[in-house]
Amino acid sequence: MWQLPGIDKSSQPISNTVSSGTLYLIACHLSYARFAPSHQVFLGNISVLSEPKTFSQAVTDQQWCEAMKQEISVLE
Repeated sequence: MWQLPGIDKSSQPISNTVSSGTLYLIACHLSYARFAPSHQVFLGNISVLSEPKTFSQAVTDQQWCEAMKQEISVLE
């Protein structure tokens, strides 16, 4: 049977309810073990990045401040 790399069909959901409100966590079904080491590093790096949830969080991040300035200048 054809299967995407990294998908682990043997794992089961931890519980039926998840704090995020999502019924099925992808972490319960996805494993990095079958990816090449270089892909594991890439996936690990993009997995830890998070976007600010509020404006007050965004204004404390220099990269987000620069991005907001660029977007405003394009709109002007």
